[in-house]
Amino acid sequence: MVVDGGSGRPVGLARAPTPAGALATLAEAAWPLAFHDGAERAELASAFGARGPAVASLLAGMAGTAWFCRAGAGPDAGERGALDLLASSLGGGQPGWLPSWAEAGRVLGRLAPAAIEAADGLRRSARLAALRAGLDEELEGALRVCALVVTARTTPRREADEAVRLAAGGAAVFWLSGLVAATVAGIPGGPLEAAGHLLLAGRWPIGADGTTWWAL
Repeated sequence: MVVDGGSGRPVGLARAPTPAGALATLAEAAWPLAFHDGAERAELASAFGARGPAVASLLAGMAGTAWFCRAGAGPDAGERGALDLLASSLGGGQPGWLPSWAEAGRVLGRLAPAAIEAADGLRRSARLAALRAGLDEELEGALRVCALVVTARTTPRREADEAVRLAAGGAAVFWLSGLVAATVAGIPGGPLEAAGHLLLAGRWPIGADGTTWWAL
C-alpha cells in the first residue's frame, strides 16, 4: 500500500497489484510517499521502473516548490531562457514579463488560444508515448500524485482575486501533467519542460496574446 513516508500512515487503498496501481488510489496530497507491504518498504521511485528516479525527482520538486514566490520579480537567465523557448516554440511572439498579479489578471482576458492548443497537443503526444510504451499504470499513478500535490499547494498571494488564483493553479496542473507524461515516457519535454522550469522556479507561464508570450 502507499503510505505517508514520514508517519507510515496509509493514504491509499490497502491492496493494489503494483506500486503504480497503489498511487492511482491515492486519496490525499501527502508527501513524501513510500510503499509498505508487511515488513518491506520501498521508495516512490520504485513505482516507475527505469524512469523512476526522474519521475520521483520531478514530483518531489512539485511538493517542495514555493509556488508563485517570484511572481513580479525580475527574471534570471534560466527563467528568461525558458520563456524564450516557449515563445519561439509555441508561436506566441516576443517574451514579456508582467510586474504584478493585477497585470496578470488583465492579460488573461486577451489571451489567444493557439499557443495553449499547441501545448495541449504536446501533452497528448507525451501521454500517447507513455501508453504505447506500456506504461499505463505508471502514467496514471504519476498523474494522480501530480494533480493532488499541485492542486493542494498552488495558492498564489492573497491580493490575487479568485479567478486569477484558479487560472494560475489550473495552469500549473496543465503544464506539469504534460511534463510528468513526458518524463514517464522518457521523451524530451521541450516546451513542457520550459514551462515546468518556470513553475518550479515560482513563476507562472500565462500564455500568449498574439504578439507577446507572457509570464508572471
